[in-house]
Formats: sequence, structure tokens, C-alpha cells
Amino acid sequence: MSINIDAVKTYIKKGKDAVLNTPEIERKVKDATSNDKWGPTGTQMQEISRASYS
Repeated sequence: MSINIDAVKTYIKKGKDAVLNTPEIERKVKDATSNDKWGPTGTQMQEISRASYS
């Protein structure tokens, strides 16, 4: 039985956000600024940009 650490971390983040009732835009910012091996997508950056000016 192998455990995918990234999947476990994702479930923990989602559970924590649900319990703390984290706003959607805050979750998007956390995803975009995480220490993942890849950077944020253009779509993520556009959504955050739009939210910061509205």
C-alpha cells in the first residue's frame, strides 16, 4: 500500500479550509503562492487580479 503524500496534504488543506470557513479568494491566493514545484497558472493570476480591483 503506497500513500501519496501530496494527496494527503491536499485533503488536509481542504478539510482545514472547510472547518475554518476560508473565503474562496483566500484559498486561491494560498494555492497560487504555495511552495509547489510549479507556479500559478495564468487563470489563477487573472482571478486574483480581478478580485483585488473589485
